[in-house]
Amino acid sequence: MLFGARMQRRALADAARMQFKRATAPYPTRNYFYLMILSTRYIFPLTGFLVAVSLAGCAAPPTQNSDVQLDGGHAVYSLPAALFSDANAQNLERRYIDALSSTSRWHKTMMIEGVATGVDVRSSSAGVTVSYLHHANDRMFHDYHADFGIGISRQGDSVVMDVTCPITLRVAYVPGPLGLPWKPLASHDEVASDLRAMCSSAVLTGSRTESGEVNVSFPDSAVYANFSRKLPTAPESWRESGRVSKDDLVKFKWFVATDGQARRVVGISVYPYRNGSKVTFRWEHTVTCRPNLPCRFDPNAQQHMQDLVAGIAND
Repeated sequence: MLFGARMQRRALADAARMQFKRATAPYPTRNYFYLMILSTRYIFPLTGFLVAVSLAGCAAPPTQNSDVQLDGGHAVYSLPAALFSDANAQNLERRYIDALSSTSRWHKTMMIEGVATGVDVRSSSAGVTVSYLHHANDRMFHDYHADFGIGISRQGDSVVMDVTCPITLRVAYVPGPLGLPWKPLASHDEVASDLRAMCSSAVLTGSRTESGEVNVSFPDSAVYANFSRKLPTAPESWRESGRVSKDDLVKFKWFVATDGQARRVVGISVYPYRNGSKVTFRWEHTVTCRPNLPCRFDPNAQQHMQDLVAGIAND
């Protein structure tokens, strides 16, 4: 009985195969159709699985680091201590970070559609580190890093800041998915050129407010008229002092005074004082310091301004 059932199933299977052959023999393309169904159901998913396994093995490629040699060199600033009263290591480093950021041809780092791009300048254990970023995440980036070393010493009336310019450009690179290239912010040569410009052109500015006063025996309206006659008005004067009247108790205006080759903006106030007038003045003593060049600082500039104001007031 068992043998008979087995024979019956075999006969049914043979009949089905013959029916399939008869159905497909006149139309060969039907075989391709069934083969396509088979491929869709079994072969393609298997291929996709193998690709997925392959991608999983390279989803986090190792970071590729390489170094590029740079020119190096030194940028030495001799800063007048009188105008850099806050010239400790931390403040000078902060000023230098601002100077480097403004010298670079690229903007500071910003987020654009989830990608950090631009130049980042910050304090580091090496001194100051400049980074050129094109950074999507920790798995896809192409960045450059360079270090500026900073040494500070005191020499007489000057604070000397000796900057060691970068000698190495560090490259950190992780490509995109499937090893697709991820472009950097700029090329090696462009970054090296930018760093050279930073080293040779970054400017430090120091300043302090100077002031003084002069007593004269002439009426305030006459004294103020002397300054209006002898000195040109500073362009920014109207924004702060406005129109001055002879009846004002205190007459104030910004003027431009010339001291040798220097033109300085000075604020002059004149008001009655005892039997005459008092003149007070204030101005911003500013100096710009460039690397490997002397700062144009005149320690006698305040005395020159005092003499100029007194001369005009007593004219």
